[in-house]
Amino acid sequence: MLTGRPAPRQPRKAIELLVVGALTIDRFPDGSAAAGGSVLHATRAAARARASITVVTAAGPEPEAQSALSELRRVAKAVVQEVPHTIVFEHDEEGGRRKLTLIGNVRLRPDVRQLHRLRPRAMLLAPVAGELDDAALGMIDEAVESRVRVAALQGWLRHRRADGRVTPAELGDLPVDVLAALRNCDAVVVSHEDLGRAEGYPTPGAALEVRRWLPGPAVFVTWGGAGHVRADPGREPAMFRRRDTIEGVPTIGAGDAFAAGIAIQLAKGTSLAAAGRAAAGAVERWLARQPGAVWRPLER
Repeated sequence: MLTGRPAPRQPRKAIELLVVGALTIDRFPDGSAAAGGSVLHATRAAARARASITVVTAAGPEPEAQSALSELRRVAKAVVQEVPHTIVFEHDEEGGRRKLTLIGNVRLRPDVRQLHRLRPRAMLLAPVAGELDDAALGMIDEAVESRVRVAALQGWLRHRRADGRVTPAELGDLPVDVLAALRNCDAVVVSHEDLGRAEGYPTPGAALEVRRWLPGPAVFVTWGGAGHVRADPGREPAMFRRRDTIEGVPTIGAGDAFAAGIAIQLAKGTSLAAAGRAAAGAVERWLARQPGAVWRPLER
């Protein structure tokens, strides 16, 4: 029997993780190309953790980018800003070191009306090349309420020269408004390579370097397979050093997966130390399942 009453609203499924950042297309010396970007790698990691995910991203019409969007939409809700061209990174080597050239420019300007409907438990800010500028961060800050906010710093630490070559940037060189937004995060994640550190094992100096500019958030500096160093606000850094590591498999996206794990764990109320261990363990299990993975003891 029809009563004329409106049907009760179905409760929305809670968003466990919101990931924000632009997609990229990576071009390699052998002529191959593939979609990339921290947003893609972090979403894959969150999907492996069976989290409910929403993605805010920007992408162009290229086949690689559209394929990545299809993948994202299979595991997440996607808020997509259409741009004329996806950001491109050309990969090469010079003197045994990776050389990156950046082509294109994107400023993320998502639809604020869609952002206002989002209430994620955790948000991961994961730019690749400065697309999250002060204006974008201001829009997100005004529109999105999240229990936990984590930032992966890599995309802010890339400086593009006039010829497109990517060189490391210093945290102190970031715009004042960007630094202010990052200081309001609960945690920030960065790799030792992005900081220009050459030590083979986690060292406290790396985290102290970040905390000099970002004294408020907890700091995680990843060291590849060697572990990570954590600096809680107001405390001396703590080091998590591994005795062995996984080799023989690509580690692209491992840092982004770690950052996603940190955000998910902190939203659950996990302590910073436990969040670091859980995120590192999830990345380790993922790498260990890859064909060709082998364990090697680390020299001390």
